[in-house]
Amino acid sequence: MKRARGLAFVAGLVLAAAPAARGQSSSASVAINGFLDVALTTGSVRDLIFPSTTPGTTQTIAAANAAGCAGCQSGMWQLTNLSNANQANRRFVDITFTALPATLPRFGGGATLPISYVATTCLVDRFGAEYYCDAQWTPSVGVVHGARINPDPAGQNGQRTMNIYLGGSISPSATQQAGNYNGVITVTFAYSAT
Repeated sequence: MKRARGLAFVAGLVLAAAPAARGQSSSASVAINGFLDVALTTGSVRDLIFPSTTPGTTQTIAAANAAGCAGCQSGMWQLTNLSNANQANRRFVDITFTALPATLPRFGGGATLPISYVATTCLVDRFGAEYYCDAQWTPSVGVVHGARINPDPAGQNGQRTMNIYLGGSISPSATQQAGNYNGVITVTFAYSAT
């Protein structure tokens, strides 16, 4: 009896010293890739200026760099450091007018002047020449317009500039009060790598 108990005790020690059974394991890796874009720079280049007109005479300015009439000039903003790298043909700048008055108040009060707008965007090559302009569109407050950074399937990789032009029409009535009419237009730009 004593001998049997001793064997049982030794067998118990052997089982306790055996390593625990382990499950299967595996590992895998993924690459990390980051794209750092250049900082977007924006600037107001010139105001939207209509020449002198008379009551009952509509005055129109094209949304382009060329003046539509003597003394006319479109409003202009410029975005620089745009990049079409990384998914080039799917890059956009979102343009949103946040202040776009439908009427201009007369300086000193007393009257308002109706105004309507048209806008366009043009890409500029590295030599400073515009090489692609979007079709003109009618901007509205709060409505986002997506302008392509790279419509050229050939790529034209690298940093670039975009000009944004704002034209429009003023329509004074036949009895419009003389004076200086003015207002403020505000636009925001959003640009991302996707």
